[in-house]
Amino acid sequence: MRSVPSTRGTNASLVGLLLLAGLLVSTLPAQAQAIKVTSAVPDTTEQGTVDLVVAIGGDNFGKNSKVSFFVTGTTNPGGLTVKSVKFKDSKNLDATIDVALDAQTQLKFDIQVQSGSRTGKGTELFKVLVKQNGEIPPGSVLDLQATAVTFNTATFSWTAPADDGYDPTSGPAVQYTFYVRKGYDAATPDCGPFTVDVPLGPGDPCGLYYYTTVAPSEPGMTETFVHGYLAPGTQYWAMVRTRDDATPTAQWSVLADDLAHQIPFTTAEFPETNWVVESVDPASTGGEAGDPQLDFDPAGHPVLLYVIDGAGRLATWDGSGWAFEPVGAALSGASCDFGFDPASGQASIAATIFNGNRFKYSLVFYRRTGATADPWAAEPVATGRFEGTGILRFNPSNSRATIAYPFMRGANQVIQVAERIGTTWTSEEVAATAFRRLFGLAFDAGGNPAVTFSHAPDSSHQELGFAVRQGASWPLEIADPGPGAPLTWMTHNALALDPVRGDFAAAAVFSEPVGSSEHAQLRYCERAAGSWTCTTLAETHQGFGNLSLAFSADGTAHLTYQDSTTARFDALRPSGGAWTNEVVDWNIGSKADLVIGPDGQPGIAYRGRFNAVTYLSPPDPVRFARRTPTP
Repeated sequence: MRSVPSTRGTNASLVGLLLLAGLLVSTLPAQAQAIKVTSAVPDTTEQGTVDLVVAIGGDNFGKNSKVSFFVTGTTNPGGLTVKSVKFKDSKNLDATIDVALDAQTQLKFDIQVQSGSRTGKGTELFKVLVKQNGEIPPGSVLDLQATAVTFNTATFSWTAPADDGYDPTSGPAVQYTFYVRKGYDAATPDCGPFTVDVPLGPGDPCGLYYYTTVAPSEPGMTETFVHGYLAPGTQYWAMVRTRDDATPTAQWSVLADDLAHQIPFTTAEFPETNWVVESVDPASTGGEAGDPQLDFDPAGHPVLLYVIDGAGRLATWDGSGWAFEPVGAALSGASCDFGFDPASGQASIAATIFNGNRFKYSLVFYRRTGATADPWAAEPVATGRFEGTGILRFNPSNSRATIAYPFMRGANQVIQVAERIGTTWTSEEVAATAFRRLFGLAFDAGGNPAVTFSHAPDSSHQELGFAVRQGASWPLEIADPGPGAPLTWMTHNALALDPVRGDFAAAAVFSEPVGSSEHAQLRYCERAAGSWTCTTLAETHQGFGNLSLAFSADGTAHLTYQDSTTARFDALRPSGGAWTNEVVDWNIGSKADLVIGPDGQPGIAYRGRFNAVTYLSPPDPVRFARRTPTP
């Protein structure tokens, strides 16, 4: 058996954590004034059934006394069970204890004996050795520190323990779990440091937690980890646990038993910004979440479409407040897009309707007619199996409504592009396979539709694919093959036309294929005469997502995206100017729909999804952010 030295003992009392066993003692003297627990034999044990002899000092028990026996500690000694207690002689008790394989190890426990109103206690008399299935648990993280803290992220470092305690010859551990919970304040008086009563993981009402599968480094190396999803100006507590490679059941390092295993930290205040953010409709909290859609009406007012409990709703800014209008169309919160028809000035919606069968959906185009009896006319576009939401745009050359949507043909997913010519819808298939329902839609200067999508040439990686209609064909272009391993998984993309250059630009996010976006890169690409040039805008270990790209009339590129829980905005000035970065809002949890208003200023519609404690379900109300002109 191998063991490592105990890093600390436990000497603070807790409520008894193991069930007591009672007995009647009839051979003791009638008078007794004090109880002292002086020793336990054996004082150390491994897993299994243990027979303890507990020595009692001081005066003895009274005649026919009922005696209770406890094992306590400052950390939860889970896995210890008191099986029986019996009188041995006037100075000793016999106790049988089962020590399970998952019992807390390397910690000393107190033994307590109670008779009537008298209690005797022996501190740190009983210790469970480090042995579990013949393996030594991994070492605990003892030097965790926050090295950099922003308004919504914190960077931590610590020394990597070993697979077996701190023995470097045993090699690295297998996995870390990083825990964060909110600190105490007036709104959350029960929050604060981790204790034995705190459930680890999403069950903690004060908790944010982050689980990572990244392999620990060699023992003694410095680890670095960035944790996001935090609120500005808020105190938190952080802790790390380590897992080893024991079989058949992996083992974890000890829970935090004092403040040496965890640290407090406080996030910075939210920075000043050029954006004005407001909650549009308090009633939009809950129900079907969905992603709110944004456009500007002919009068230049922002209008948002969103769904509450299966019912569509339009919110229009009238100059002093938001006015609300129900939408008489069958909508699903996550499967609709919205815009204003430039020819008629009426609102229009593209919606995917579920018909009760996973292989049968309807893609429907709704246009507002203004009629009193039936203000929304429905036009069927297509039926079949659609893997996600269609994108609705109006062709600036001829005002035709155009919808790009993902369509399953057998085992293959392709993109269909449907156009409304007169009152008839015609569809054609883009001559390239798509993957994971990710795509963008825009038009070239001649009015030809173009799409971007996640293209998968094989099972090992994905690329940013692009196709623009040329006559009757859609030739495939690879706009960005991606940065390469390990960032081989494309999670988001967006497409827009630069009106000054007269060609397209696209943005995409590539991440690791684990699907958790723990490591991600944001890239921006420009097309010129059929060739693409791509640059990296940012890289993170928390993840980017929910892209939206648009151009103003002077050729300025506007890009908004989610960085952790933060909505960020990048602007690339024309004529090769530098990118500028602004923070919009610290709380975003849906796709941000970015549209340039008639005044040339961008607006963004999205939902909040986080607070100072955790991920919100149902989400926060729909939000609208408008950029104010800088002096």
